[in-house]
Amino acid sequence: MQLPEEVPPPEAARRRRKVNPLLLAGAAGVLVGALVVGILWAASSFVGGGGDAADDDAAAACGVFGRVPDEWKPETVTEANTYQLAGAIALAQSAGRRDAKYATLATQAQQVQQAVVTFDTGRVAQLVVDVRNTCADL
Repeated sequence: MQLPEEVPPPEAARRRRKVNPLLLAGAAGVLVGALVVGILWAASSFVGGGGDAADDDAAAACGVFGRVPDEWKPETVTEANTYQLAGAIALAQSAGRRDAKYATLATQAQQVQQAVVTFDTGRVAQLVVDVRNTCADL
């Protein structure tokens, strides 16, 4: 009795299985950060605040976008930086949902998130600059 020979998987299947660990870490950081900020934001809404929530969220998002690195390279995508970026993204999107005057900020934040998830570090750097310019105009 002859056993069938094991056929190696096609090249395309092997490439699909290889996932860059930095990409996974960055994506996980953005998602976890957005979740944490969402939980904190929801909890703070029960406590109540003194100011306009959209203005406060936009100001906080702009503050964080001002503190993230200027240049993004694979080694820049650390857990701390992705949490910080995820928080800024969530706050910007919250501001955009509450007040239409922050729609551009929210859209740009969404673009930053997409660039991080696809690990397009060059695009992240440019989009962060765009968000900072939008923040300066607010």
